[in-house]
Amino acid sequence: MKQAEPRRLAVLVGSSRYDDAGIKDYKTITNSVDKLKELFDSSVLWQECTAVRDPKSVFDVMLPIREASEACRQGDTLLVYYVGHAINPPRAQHGDILLALRTTIDREHWSYLPLFHVYDMIRRSRASAKVLILDCCYCGAAEALGPDSADASRDPQWLLDEGSTCVIKAAARASIVQKVDSYMEKDSASLYTAFSGYLISVLDRGVDGARDPLQVRDVYNELRRILPASGRHAEPELLIRNEPQIVLMENRSPRATHGHGDPSQLARLRAAPLEELCDAWAGRESVLADVPPSVVDEFIAEFVPGTDDETLSRLVHCLHKLQAGTRLDELLALIRVRDPERVGSVIRELWRQECDRCRHNGSVLYGGMVGELQGMALHRFATAVNGD
Repeated sequence: MKQAEPRRLAVLVGSSRYDDAGIKDYKTITNSVDKLKELFDSSVLWQECTAVRDPKSVFDVMLPIREASEACRQGDTLLVYYVGHAINPPRAQHGDILLALRTTIDREHWSYLPLFHVYDMIRRSRASAKVLILDCCYCGAAEALGPDSADASRDPQWLLDEGSTCVIKAAARASIVQKVDSYMEKDSASLYTAFSGYLISVLDRGVDGARDPLQVRDVYNELRRILPASGRHAEPELLIRNEPQIVLMENRSPRATHGHGDPSQLARLRAAPLEELCDAWAGRESVLADVPPSVVDEFIAEFVPGTDDETLSRLVHCLHKLQAGTRLDELLALIRVRDPERVGSVIRELWRQECDRCRHNGSVLYGGMVGELQGMALHRFATAVNGD
Protein backbone atom coordinates (compact mmCIF):
# COMPACT_ATOMS: atom_id res chain seq x y z
CA MET A 1 0.00 0.00 0.00
CA LYS A 2 1.35 3.42 -0.93
CA GLN A 3 2.05 5.59 2.11
CA ALA A 4 0.01 8.80 2.25
CA GLU A 5 1.85 12.06 1.67
CA PRO A 6 2.66 14.02 4.86
CA ARG A 7 0.07 16.66 5.67
CA ARG A 8 0.22 20.02 7.42
CA LEU A 9 -2.65 21.12 9.69
CA ALA A 10 -2.99 24.50 11.41
CA VAL A 11 -5.30 25.89 14.11
CA LEU A 12 -5.35 29.67 14.51
CA VAL A 13 -6.92 31.14 17.67
CA GLY A 14 -7.57 34.84 18.13
CA SER A 15 -9.44 36.44 21.02
CA SER A 16 -10.16 40.09 20.20
CA ARG A 17 -13.51 40.82 21.92
CA TYR A 18 -14.36 40.40 25.61
CA ASP A 19 -17.63 40.56 27.50
CA ASP A 20 -15.88 42.10 30.51
CA ALA A 21 -15.35 45.82 30.03
CA GLY A 22 -12.18 45.54 32.13
CA ILE A 23 -10.41 43.75 29.26
CA LYS A 24 -9.68 45.87 26.20
CA ASP A 25 -10.90 44.76 22.77
CA TYR A 26 -8.46 44.74 19.84
CA LYS A 27 -9.77 44.39 16.29
CA THR A 28 -6.18 43.96 15.14
CA ILE A 29 -6.26 40.48 16.72
CA THR A 30 -9.08 39.24 14.48
CA ASN A 31 -7.45 40.91 11.48
CA SER A 32 -4.24 39.04 12.22
CA VAL A 33 -6.05 35.68 12.36
CA ASP A 34 -7.97 36.44 9.16
CA LYS A 35 -4.84 37.33 7.20
CA LEU A 36 -2.88 34.34 8.48
CA LYS A 37 -5.77 32.03 7.54
CA GLU A 38 -5.77 33.57 4.06
CA LEU A 39 -2.04 32.84 3.75
CA PHE A 40 -2.34 29.24 4.97
CA ASP A 41 -5.43 28.58 2.80
CA SER A 42 -3.65 29.88 -0.31
CA SER A 43 -0.55 27.77 0.32
CA VAL A 44 -0.27 24.41 -1.44
CA LEU A 45 1.87 23.27 1.51
CA TRP A 46 -1.01 23.32 4.03
CA GLN A 47 -3.98 20.98 3.72
CA GLU A 48 -6.21 22.28 6.53
CA CYS A 49 -6.38 25.53 8.46
CA THR A 50 -9.02 26.15 11.14
CA ALA A 51 -9.60 29.63 12.52
CA VAL A 52 -11.17 30.10 15.98
CA ARG A 53 -12.29 33.69 16.46
CA ASP A 54 -13.36 35.11 19.84
CA PRO A 55 -13.80 31.74 21.59
CA LYS A 56 -16.33 31.81 24.42
CA SER A 57 -15.24 28.65 26.22
CA VAL A 58 -12.38 26.22 26.69
CA PHE A 59 -14.27 23.83 24.40
CA ASP A 60 -14.22 26.37 21.54
CA VAL A 61 -10.40 26.33 21.60
CA MET A 62 -9.51 22.82 22.68
CA LEU A 63 -11.88 20.80 20.46
CA PRO A 64 -10.43 22.12 17.15
CA ILE A 65 -6.90 21.58 18.48
CA ARG A 66 -7.91 18.07 19.59
CA GLU A 67 -9.36 17.27 16.18
CA ALA A 68 -6.24 18.47 14.35
CA SER A 69 -3.96 16.72 16.85
CA GLU A 70 -5.73 13.39 16.47
CA ALA A 71 -5.92 13.70 12.67
CA CYS A 72 -2.12 13.96 12.40
CA ARG A 73 -0.08 10.88 11.59
CA GLN A 74 3.65 10.28 11.76
CA GLY A 75 5.29 12.54 9.20
CA ASP A 76 2.61 15.26 9.49
CA THR A 77 3.01 18.79 10.84
CA LEU A 78 0.71 20.34 13.47
CA LEU A 79 0.75 24.13 14.02
CA VAL A 80 -1.17 26.02 16.72
CA TYR A 81 -1.17 29.83 16.90
CA TYR A 82 -2.66 32.05 19.61
CA VAL A 83 -2.98 35.83 19.63
CA GLY A 84 -4.78 37.72 22.39
CA HIS A 85 -4.57 38.72 26.04
CA ALA A 86 -2.81 36.54 28.60
CA ILE A 87 -1.61 36.70 32.20
CA ASN A 88 0.94 34.81 34.29
CA PRO A 89 -0.18 35.25 37.93
CA PRO A 90 2.45 34.73 40.66
CA ARG A 91 0.83 31.63 42.11
CA ALA A 92 0.62 29.88 38.73
CA GLN A 93 3.39 27.60 37.53
CA HIS A 94 6.02 29.69 35.72
CA GLY A 95 5.30 28.40 32.22
CA ASP A 96 1.54 28.05 32.65
CA ILE A 97 0.31 31.24 31.07
CA LEU A 98 -3.44 31.86 31.26
CA LEU A 99 -5.05 32.72 27.91
CA ALA A 100 -8.04 35.05 27.81
CA LEU A 101 -11.35 33.98 26.23
CA ARG A 102 -14.33 36.15 25.27
CA THR A 103 -16.08 35.25 28.56
CA THR A 104 -12.96 35.76 30.70
CA ILE A 105 -13.48 38.00 33.75
CA ASP A 106 -10.65 40.36 34.56
CA ARG A 107 -8.52 39.12 37.50
CA GLU A 108 -10.56 35.91 37.86
CA HIS A 109 -7.95 33.28 37.05
CA TRP A 110 -10.45 30.44 36.80
CA SER A 111 -12.09 32.09 33.79
CA TYR A 112 -8.97 31.82 31.60
CA LEU A 113 -7.65 28.88 29.52
CA PRO A 114 -4.39 27.52 30.99
CA LEU A 115 -1.74 27.16 28.29
CA PHE A 116 -0.89 23.80 29.87
CA HIS A 117 -3.95 22.25 28.20
CA VAL A 118 -2.77 23.40 24.77
CA TYR A 119 0.69 21.96 25.44
CA ASP A 120 -0.80 18.69 26.61
CA MET A 121 -2.92 18.30 23.47
CA ILE A 122 -0.04 19.12 21.12
CA ARG A 123 2.28 16.70 22.92
CA ARG A 124 -0.23 13.86 22.54
CA SER A 125 -0.35 14.24 18.76
CA ARG A 126 1.43 11.70 16.54
CA ALA A 127 2.64 14.52 14.26
CA SER A 128 6.37 14.41 13.56
CA ALA A 129 6.66 18.20 13.57
CA LYS A 130 4.86 20.41 16.09
CA VAL A 131 4.84 24.22 16.10
CA LEU A 132 3.33 26.58 18.68
CA ILE A 133 3.30 30.34 17.98
CA LEU A 134 2.34 32.74 20.78
CA ASP A 135 1.56 36.45 20.36
CA CYS A 136 0.42 37.53 23.81
CA CYS A 137 1.58 39.12 27.05
CA TYR A 138 3.85 36.96 29.20
CA CYS A 139 4.54 34.57 26.32
CA GLY A 140 8.21 34.90 27.26
CA ALA A 141 7.47 32.60 30.20
CA ALA A 142 6.35 29.78 27.89
CA GLU A 143 8.51 26.67 27.89
CA ALA A 144 9.64 24.19 25.24
CA LEU A 145 7.09 21.63 24.14
CA GLY A 146 9.24 18.61 24.98
CA PRO A 147 7.73 15.16 25.60
CA ASP A 148 4.58 14.39 27.51
CA SER A 149 4.81 13.25 31.14
CA ALA A 150 4.98 9.57 30.19
CA ASP A 151 7.73 10.02 27.63
CA ALA A 152 9.84 12.10 30.00
CA SER A 153 10.61 9.00 32.07
CA ARG A 154 12.03 7.08 29.11
CA ASP A 155 15.34 7.16 27.30
CA PRO A 156 15.83 10.27 25.14
CA GLN A 157 14.90 8.24 22.06
CA TRP A 158 11.66 10.28 22.13
CA LEU A 159 13.69 13.12 20.62
CA LEU A 160 13.93 11.03 17.47
CA ASP A 161 10.72 9.01 17.68
CA GLU A 162 8.52 11.97 18.54
CA GLY A 163 10.05 14.22 15.89
CA SER A 164 10.70 17.93 16.11
CA THR A 165 9.05 20.60 18.25
CA CYS A 166 9.38 24.35 18.41
CA VAL A 167 7.79 27.31 20.16
CA ILE A 168 8.01 30.77 18.56
CA LYS A 169 7.30 33.51 21.10
CA ALA A 170 6.57 37.15 20.36
CA ALA A 171 8.80 38.19 23.26
CA ALA A 172 11.86 36.62 24.87
CA ARG A 173 11.81 35.28 28.40
CA ALA A 174 13.02 38.54 29.97
CA SER A 175 9.99 40.42 28.59
CA ILE A 176 6.67 40.68 30.42
CA VAL A 177 4.24 42.55 28.20
CA GLN A 178 3.95 41.97 24.46
CA LYS A 179 2.46 45.04 22.82
CA VAL A 180 -0.78 44.54 20.94
CA ASP A 181 -0.56 47.96 19.30
CA SER A 182 -0.71 48.03 15.53
CA TYR A 183 1.88 46.83 13.08
CA MET A 184 3.28 50.08 11.80
CA GLU A 185 4.35 49.59 8.17
CA LYS A 186 2.82 52.21 5.89
CA ASP A 187 0.82 49.83 3.71
CA SER A 188 -0.66 47.85 6.58
CA ALA A 189 -3.29 50.46 7.52
CA SER A 190 -2.63 49.47 11.16
CA LEU A 191 -4.42 46.20 10.58
CA TYR A 192 -2.46 43.75 12.70
CA THR A 193 -0.96 43.28 16.14
CA ALA A 194 2.74 44.09 16.32
CA PHE A 195 4.32 40.62 16.24
CA SER A 196 1.69 39.04 14.01
CA GLY A 197 2.04 41.91 11.55
CA TYR A 198 5.74 41.23 11.12
CA LEU A 199 5.10 37.47 10.92
CA ILE A 200 2.50 38.10 8.20
CA SER A 201 4.97 40.30 6.36
CA VAL A 202 7.62 37.57 6.36
CA LEU A 203 5.21 34.85 5.22
CA ASP A 204 3.51 37.06 2.62
CA ARG A 205 6.58 38.66 1.03
CA GLY A 206 9.20 36.01 1.63
CA VAL A 207 12.84 36.44 2.65
CA ASP A 208 15.60 37.47 0.25
CA GLY A 209 18.40 34.91 0.13
CA ALA A 210 16.51 32.31 2.19
CA ARG A 211 15.52 28.89 0.88
CA ASP A 212 12.26 27.97 -0.74
CA PRO A 213 10.13 26.85 1.00
CA LEU A 214 10.67 28.87 4.17
CA GLN A 215 11.39 26.85 7.27
CA VAL A 216 10.97 27.69 10.95
CA ARG A 217 14.47 29.03 11.40
CA ASP A 218 14.34 31.13 8.22
CA VAL A 219 11.22 32.87 9.49
CA TYR A 220 12.60 33.29 13.00
CA ASN A 221 15.90 34.74 11.75
CA GLU A 222 14.04 37.31 9.69
CA LEU A 223 11.82 38.22 12.65
CA ARG A 224 14.92 38.67 14.83
CA ARG A 225 16.32 41.00 12.21
CA ILE A 226 13.30 43.23 11.60
CA LEU A 227 11.58 43.35 15.01
CA PRO A 228 14.46 44.85 17.07
CA ALA A 229 15.28 47.11 14.12
CA SER A 230 11.83 48.66 14.40
CA GLY A 231 12.80 50.04 17.80
CA ARG A 232 9.27 49.49 19.10
CA HIS A 233 8.92 45.82 19.94
CA ALA A 234 10.55 43.08 21.96
CA GLU A 235 12.90 40.57 20.34
CA PRO A 236 11.18 37.23 19.67
CA GLU A 237 12.46 33.89 20.93
CA LEU A 238 12.58 30.38 19.47
CA LEU A 239 12.66 27.20 21.57
CA ILE A 240 13.47 24.12 19.54
CA ARG A 241 13.97 20.43 20.26
CA ASN A 242 15.61 18.02 17.83
CA GLU A 243 16.57 20.92 15.52
CA PRO A 244 13.49 20.86 13.34
CA GLN A 245 13.59 21.47 9.61
CA ILE A 246 9.90 22.41 9.61
CA VAL A 247 8.41 23.97 6.50
CA LEU A 248 6.14 26.96 7.15
CA MET A 249 5.38 28.63 3.83
CA GLU A 250 6.53 29.10 0.24
CA ASN A 251 9.26 31.72 -0.03
CA ARG A 252 7.59 34.35 -2.20
CA SER A 253 10.69 36.49 -2.53
CA PRO A 254 12.02 36.69 -6.11
CA ARG A 255 15.49 36.28 -4.57
CA ALA A 256 14.74 32.97 -2.82
CA THR A 257 17.33 30.20 -3.03
CA HIS A 258 16.76 26.51 -3.58
CA GLY A 259 18.43 23.71 -1.64
CA HIS A 260 21.59 24.06 0.41
CA GLY A 261 24.17 26.78 0.09
CA ASP A 262 26.53 26.61 -2.85
CA PRO A 263 29.74 24.59 -2.36
CA SER A 264 31.91 27.68 -1.99
CA GLN A 265 29.78 28.96 0.92
CA LEU A 266 29.91 25.59 2.71
CA ALA A 267 33.64 25.38 2.15
CA ARG A 268 34.12 28.82 3.69
CA LEU A 269 32.07 27.81 6.74
CA ARG A 270 34.08 24.60 7.18
CA ALA A 271 37.37 26.52 6.94
CA ALA A 272 36.33 29.47 9.13
CA PRO A 273 37.89 29.94 12.58
CA LEU A 274 35.43 29.11 15.35
CA GLU A 275 35.12 32.75 16.40
CA GLU A 276 34.09 33.84 12.89
CA LEU A 277 31.58 30.99 12.69
CA CYS A 278 30.05 32.11 16.00
CA ASP A 279 29.90 35.71 14.78
CA ALA A 280 28.05 34.61 11.64
CA TRP A 281 25.59 32.43 13.57
CA ALA A 282 24.93 35.19 16.12
CA GLY A 283 24.31 37.74 13.37
CA ARG A 284 27.41 39.82 14.18
CA GLU A 285 29.54 41.59 11.59
CA SER A 286 32.04 39.13 10.15
CA VAL A 287 33.80 38.10 6.96
CA LEU A 288 30.98 35.54 6.56
CA ALA A 289 28.24 38.18 6.59
CA ASP A 290 27.39 37.47 2.93
CA VAL A 291 26.52 33.83 3.66
CA PRO A 292 22.71 33.56 4.03
CA PRO A 293 21.61 32.89 7.65
CA SER A 294 19.68 29.80 6.53
CA VAL A 295 22.91 28.29 5.17
CA VAL A 296 24.73 29.03 8.44
CA ASP A 297 21.86 27.47 10.42
CA GLU A 298 21.92 24.28 8.37
CA PHE A 299 25.70 24.08 8.64
CA ILE A 300 25.58 24.42 12.45
CA ALA A 301 22.82 21.79 12.71
CA GLU A 302 24.98 19.33 10.78
CA PHE A 303 28.26 20.44 12.39
CA VAL A 304 27.36 20.00 16.07
CA PRO A 305 26.40 16.27 16.14
CA GLY A 306 29.76 15.13 14.82
CA THR A 307 32.01 17.66 16.55
CA ASP A 308 34.45 16.74 19.31
CA ASP A 309 33.88 17.71 22.95
CA GLU A 310 36.64 20.34 23.09
CA THR A 311 35.28 22.18 20.04
CA LEU A 312 31.76 22.17 21.47
CA SER A 313 33.12 23.56 24.73
CA ARG A 314 34.82 26.36 22.77
CA LEU A 315 31.57 27.05 20.91
CA VAL A 316 29.73 27.44 24.22
CA HIS A 317 32.44 29.78 25.51
CA CYS A 318 32.44 31.86 22.32
CA LEU A 319 28.66 32.32 22.29
CA HIS A 320 28.38 33.42 25.91
CA LYS A 321 31.25 35.86 25.34
CA LEU A 322 29.19 37.33 22.49
CA GLN A 323 26.17 37.46 24.83
CA ALA A 324 24.26 35.53 22.17
CA GLY A 325 21.86 33.98 24.67
CA THR A 326 19.33 32.67 22.17
CA ARG A 327 21.99 31.00 20.04
CA LEU A 328 23.57 29.55 23.17
CA ASP A 329 20.24 28.01 24.17
CA GLU A 330 19.94 26.53 20.68
CA LEU A 331 23.46 25.11 20.87
CA LEU A 332 22.73 23.45 24.22
CA ALA A 333 19.55 21.98 22.69
CA LEU A 334 21.57 20.59 19.79
CA ILE A 335 24.09 19.05 22.18
CA ARG A 336 21.34 17.42 24.26
CA VAL A 337 20.01 15.36 21.35
CA ARG A 338 23.32 13.52 21.03
CA ASP A 339 23.88 10.10 22.57
CA PRO A 340 23.78 10.32 26.43
CA GLU A 341 27.44 9.28 26.76
CA ARG A 342 28.51 12.00 24.34
CA VAL A 343 26.46 14.63 26.17
CA GLY A 344 28.07 13.46 29.42
CA SER A 345 31.55 13.88 27.99
CA VAL A 346 30.72 17.42 26.80
CA ILE A 347 29.51 18.30 30.31
CA ARG A 348 32.72 16.89 31.74
CA GLU A 349 34.71 19.07 29.34
CA LEU A 350 32.73 22.19 30.30
CA TRP A 351 33.19 21.50 34.02
CA ARG A 352 36.97 21.34 33.49
CA GLN A 353 37.08 24.93 32.19
CA GLU A 354 38.25 27.89 34.27
CA CYS A 355 35.34 30.00 32.97
CA ASP A 356 32.46 30.18 35.49
CA ARG A 357 29.90 30.64 32.70
CA CYS A 358 31.13 27.51 30.91
CA ARG A 359 30.81 25.49 34.10
CA HIS A 360 27.34 26.93 34.64
CA ASN A 361 26.26 25.90 31.14
CA GLY A 362 27.60 22.43 31.87
CA SER A 363 25.36 22.34 34.92
CA VAL A 364 22.37 23.47 32.82
CA LEU A 365 23.00 20.58 30.45
CA TYR A 366 23.44 18.19 33.36
CA GLY A 367 20.17 19.20 35.04
CA GLY A 368 18.22 18.81 31.82
CA MET A 369 19.63 15.37 31.07
CA VAL A 370 19.10 14.03 34.60
CA GLY A 371 15.48 15.13 34.40
CA GLU A 372 14.92 13.18 31.16
CA LEU A 373 16.98 9.99 31.54
CA GLN A 374 16.22 6.82 33.44
CA GLY A 375 17.63 3.32 33.84
CA MET A 376 20.66 2.29 31.79
CA ALA A 377 20.64 5.52 29.79
CA LEU A 378 21.05 7.50 33.01
CA HIS A 379 23.80 5.11 34.15
CA ARG A 380 25.72 5.50 30.86
CA PHE A 381 25.32 9.26 31.05
CA ALA A 382 26.59 9.46 34.65
CA THR A 383 29.56 7.22 33.80
CA ALA A 384 30.56 9.55 30.97
CA VAL A 385 30.19 12.65 33.17
CA ASN A 386 32.48 11.10 35.79
CA GLY A 387 34.97 9.93 33.17
CA ASP A 388 34.78 6.32 34.31
